[in-house]
Amino acid sequence: MTMPADAAEIVRLAERVEQATGGDAAIDRAIRAMAGPPVEKWEGAEQIMTAPYTTSLDAAMTLVPEGAGFNLDRYWIREGVRWKVEIATGGIPEQPRQVFDCWDAYTAPLATVAAALRARAAQHDHEVG
Repeated sequence: MTMPADAAEIVRLAERVEQATGGDAAIDRAIRAMAGPPVEKWEGAEQIMTAPYTTSLDAAMTLVPEGAGFNLDRYWIREGVRWKVEIATGGIPEQPRQVFDCWDAYTAPLATVAAALRARAAQHDHEVG
């Protein structure tokens, strides 16, 4: 996945995800613009798609950095169920372990996308810096 030159833009998108209460096609398109579109092959033709990152846990998981640790939890509050995700990256001397999380998301995909974007922003800073 390619990311923009400005990691702050990725963090701002993660903040938008954390404020969402459900699937959001505009956020999905913004992620696609950063990540490049997934391509689906169908009957010999290729179709460019916008993955439903904010509604599909499978699509959201594609944003989790390769090799990262992943933990998804749900818990109950008075208003109903909420989701928490922790993504751990690094753990080697050249790249110390870091944990990125999202608490209180309304859905598992939203929690996953927010934490994954934060992890990718830090990863991007590490690669550029």
